[in-house]
Amino acid sequence: MYTAFQNIRTVTRTQTNVRLFLDNPKTKDGKFARYVSVMLEGTMEVFTTAQALSVWEEVGPLYVLPWYVGDMPSEGKSDIGRITMGGTPGLVTTGVIRQNVVNQQFPATLDAAVFQTLNIPDYGPLHNKYPVIVEGTVDAIPPYYTVAKCLTALLFDDQGTPRGVVGGRSLTLLGPA
Repeated sequence: MYTAFQNIRTVTRTQTNVRLFLDNPKTKDGKFARYVSVMLEGTMEVFTTAQALSVWEEVGPLYVLPWYVGDMPSEGKSDIGRITMGGTPGLVTTGVIRQNVVNQQFPATLDAAVFQTLNIPDYGPLHNKYPVIVEGTVDAIPPYYTVAKCLTALLFDDQGTPRGVVGGRSLTLLGPA
């Protein structure tokens, strides 16, 4: 079903609407009372792999197109300064484009498990230990001009201390970079 889209590299422009709820940067008190909103502009490098058979329904097979992310740098200005985001070293962001209806490529569903590091003024690098789940409906591959919802995740510092929550956001794939 998705053989024409296997084993390709795509770089897309991205826009991520981020809401952060952070603790006090000096006391690390665990109270996520500081609210920061930022729009991050960047790119995402995506590599597809071979399609796989997902489910055999009574009427026929459903396929998935697995993919993973290489580089995903982005940045934006907030009321506390410049915030950057990228992948988390040692953790790979992966996902699939999942066929929803037998014998029909689109619309399909994009599912992903995203690992990222946000560099935030007064906090340094904060990362999610557990993946942020991203989901959206796609009408083409590459899934340009797609808006995907991103679920909430705890953010940890390099010592493993929870420092905040990233949530209530969306990822928009804007088109070729």
